[in-house]
Amino acid sequence: MKRLGQTIILGLILLSGISVLAEETALKDFDFGRPDFQAVVSMLSMEGHGTHDVSSCSVKKIYYDEIAEMMLNGKSKEEVIDYYVDNLGEQALQAPPQKGFNLTLWVLPFVILLLAAVLITVLLKKWRKSSLPITEELPLSEAGETEKEILSSMIDSERKKYL
Repeated sequence: MKRLGQTIILGLILLSGISVLAEETALKDFDFGRPDFQAVVSMLSMEGHGTHDVSSCSVKKIYYDEIAEMMLNGKSKEEVIDYYVDNLGEQALQAPPQKGFNLTLWVLPFVILLLAAVLITVLLKKWRKSSLPITEELPLSEAGETEKEILSSMIDSERKKYL
């Protein structure tokens, strides 16, 4: 009887070892270049390690293995993303979803730039209309010839400064 119990325990240990070995083999055979896998990986920030190299970053390697395991278990791209968003919040994503308040934050800079461009255009048009042309002559009603020539030369010299 004692021998039977030891055999059963030994068999269970071997079976668990075989299942772990099969799981590791499945992860090694997983194609990390699959488009659906790469789409999920590109959407996750991986705690700030999303831009690191997989070969030198242990955190990114852990994420890759977790995502590969989930996909081997039949989870879709959306289910994997939802899993990380549920556990870590929207910080798990590289870019926040474009809906609700986040959509406002995506659109607001472009609206501000457009309004600034319109405001600058309107102000420039108003400024052009309010400025007087330089070529208008001052009325000289009863000034003498020499005074007209002096005034005319002064106006010409001032005009040359700003042209």
